[in-house]
Amino acid sequence: MIIVFWGFLNQIHDSGAASPVSSVNQKPGNNISSLSNQANPSVNNTGCMGNGCVVGGNMMGAYKNGTYSASSQTPWGNFGISISVVNGRWDKINFDAIPQSPPSRHAANSLAAQALVAQNQNIDGVSGATYASNAFRDDLGQIVNQSKK
Repeated sequence: MIIVFWGFLNQIHDSGAASPVSSVNQKPGNNISSLSNQANPSVNNTGCMGNGCVVGGNMMGAYKNGTYSASSQTPWGNFGISISVVNGRWDKINFDAIPQSPPSRHAANSLAAQALVAQNQNIDGVSGATYASNAFRDDLGQIVNQSKK
């Protein structure tokens, strides 16, 4: 049974199915990540398939340009993000603080990618990283409120 499970894990690893978003850049000094549209042009964060598109419940360009920050506490530490808004849309997400728990660290890439697509706090989160997902959603909600037009 253990051998079968080990084979399954290796198969997932080899297929890349569980790989993080490749465009997230780890800064060697503090291991904090960032994700941006410029770093990953394959991320289609418009979610738009035609004219008059609504993205994540928000009309395109729903935010004031600038950089906005928020942070939330988890049982494992502070979770803090900064979001750059360009042309009224979330363009880049920086992680100012990520709790030292492994689930939080591994979830960051997926959470940022989901947020860039949704353009609001209504994201799925990451299974196994509930505290990080909830803190990230809270941070996104704070930023939505700060940056509304």
